[in-house]
Amino acid sequence: MNADRDGDLPLFRWRPPPRVLVFPPERRRDLVERNARRMIEFHPSKAEAHLQRLLASVGERLLRLGCEVEQVRQHLARLECAVRAHYARLRAIDSSGGAA
Repeated sequence: MNADRDGDLPLFRWRPPPRVLVFPPERRRDLVERNARRMIEFHPSKAEAHLQRLLASVGERLLRLGCEVEQVRQHLARLECAVRAHYARLRAIDSSGGAA
């Protein structure tokens, strides 16, 4: 068997599938702050629609990059949480007249 002598068995050619590592979108402070500020300018229903569009856009991008579906879901849940938290902080500051 030539394959045995050359070390060219299928086992030796096998490579694990590549794993895509992305910078977590929920840690992109500019993305979180920019979108929370945009949401402040909208009526609450429009703000919710904006957030859903953002999540869809980021999710599609992560899938195109090759992230696994479960990984994308986790990133989107954390991104949504981060944007909503910043949005709530901005609304609290806005309603209190600018004082934190």
